[in-house]
Amino acid sequence: MKKKYQELYEEMLNEIGVKVSRQSYFPEWVEYYFSVCVQASASLLKMRQNYPFTDEQEEIGFFKTLESQFGGLVEYFTLIYTAELFIPEDSSKRMEYWNRELGKAWNFLMKHEKFYLSYKAGLTEDAVNEMTDPGSNGSLAAMIIAREKYMEYIQEKLAALRGRRQNCLLMRA
Repeated sequence: MKKKYQELYEEMLNEIGVKVSRQSYFPEWVEYYFSVCVQASASLLKMRQNYPFTDEQEEIGFFKTLESQFGGLVEYFTLIYTAELFIPEDSSKRMEYWNRELGKAWNFLMKHEKFYLSYKAGLTEDAVNEMTDPGSNGSLAAMIIAREKYMEYIQEKLAALRGRRQNCLLMRA
């Protein structure tokens, strides 16, 4: 069964990587990526409902890796969409904006530092219990995956802004 899930995940990544480039109009590319992830997540849910896990270990493995990967991408594109909507019009304020977004993502990881470190180390039993707590709002592992990817996205944005700023300074000289 794990192979089917992994194939679905790989198919989703291929669909994301092939169809739309980030150079296209903002809402278009992120909405497309988001819809691909949501459709793949729905397929995963349908597969999971019809699959009897052989033991608790197999079920924990599913939640700890596969479902978190899918949910992480949905969360990641949600973060990007929200952030891109609120980018300041004033180009001089964009660097500050992206640095603030980076700080928010980092603060999220630090707020969940115990779980984050456990997750990065391969998950302890306590971390798995926290992740799959029915009272929690979504999978904490998925949110961590999303924040890590989002921090990479922000770093790309900041690097591009630094490059533009440097080019402007060179042109003035």
